[in-house]
Amino acid sequence: MIIRIVAYLIILAILFFFNTINTSYIPFLLDALLVLITVSGLVTVFIHHRCVKVMFESDNITAERTHNQLIRCKIINKSILPVTRCKVRFVARHRGSKKSKKYIQNIFCAGRGEEFMEFSLDCPDCEIINIKITGIYVYDFTGLFCLRKRAGQTNMVVVMPKLPPIEIIDKMAYVINEDDGTIYSETKPGDDPTEIFAIRDYVPGDNIRKIHWKLSSKSDKFMVKDYSFPIKDNDTVIIDLFLPDKNQKSNNNQLFDLFYGLVNAMTSRKVGFNACYYDGEFKIKRIETQNDIVILFSQLYNVEAYPSNVNGAAKLFYAENNNRTRMFYVTNFLDDNTEECMKMLSELGVVFYLIPGYVHNSYMPVRYVW
Repeated sequence: MIIRIVAYLIILAILFFFNTINTSYIPFLLDALLVLITVSGLVTVFIHHRCVKVMFESDNITAERTHNQLIRCKIINKSILPVTRCKVRFVARHRGSKKSKKYIQNIFCAGRGEEFMEFSLDCPDCEIINIKITGIYVYDFTGLFCLRKRAGQTNMVVVMPKLPPIEIIDKMAYVINEDDGTIYSETKPGDDPTEIFAIRDYVPGDNIRKIHWKLSSKSDKFMVKDYSFPIKDNDTVIIDLFLPDKNQKSNNNQLFDLFYGLVNAMTSRKVGFNACYYDGEFKIKRIETQNDIVILFSQLYNVEAYPSNVNGAAKLFYAENNNRTRMFYVTNFLDDNTEECMKMLSELGVVFYLIPGYVHNSYMPVRYVW
């Protein structure tokens, strides 16, 4: 643009000099042409300033860690004049690393038309990235005049952890369903033949396969086994985000990868579960769909890591619950503090843990024994 302005000024100087040495109608025509171009350019840029709009194609974008995410925007031109040049500036602010990056896109748009622009956003870490349109610069057809239009529109990108292969998720879901830590209802029978809920007298209509033949022969009457009802939707996932000490290294990306694999495996069973975390206070969320998972991670990314002497999610869950349940404990370090947390939780039921560096590449949770 600076080069064009300099060229425009040079043309003005040449015309001024030409006017002083030539008194014919040719300099007048050249002056009129230059004025017409200048006025047309100014009118055009003012019209575009009012009629051009830029917006994100979609809200609340989710991306995957280590993958580049395409950010698409739409430019709308409501005027009949084509936009020969429009420059859009973006700023991406990474909440986790406190860094920012600028992006600039140039686009053409026909009269009364719509066009799309896109750029690639780098997503190295599990975090939330806020992308803001900081300015829309519209130019006239000569490129001499420019007006800045404030946009102020912001979009949020939730960078989700890396998802393990689908065969790993299926295996995790199978192991979680079939492990011997299943909790059964104490109030109603079910259809799990591996666990007996109660033995009662036979009544007409009972399945003959449920008759307890050995006990029936001793009591001289038919006795029937009621099977137990597994409470699969009572599973609880607990995550603690502790601050590392001088001998520990922060590994939040690996931690969230493990956590993401676990919650996806649990939702793939078509059975919901509870997720607990600590963010200044104890919080519990019901997770049943993929959208619930995205919302959960967007909230976890805002959690400030806390020292080990804080009563985090595990200790507060223990203090507020007395029902038997099956728990999956996810945290970033295995030390005396997390050992203490798992010992407390084991008083409430079966505990499995997922800790970076202490599970296999298969993402399989490990049963806690002490």
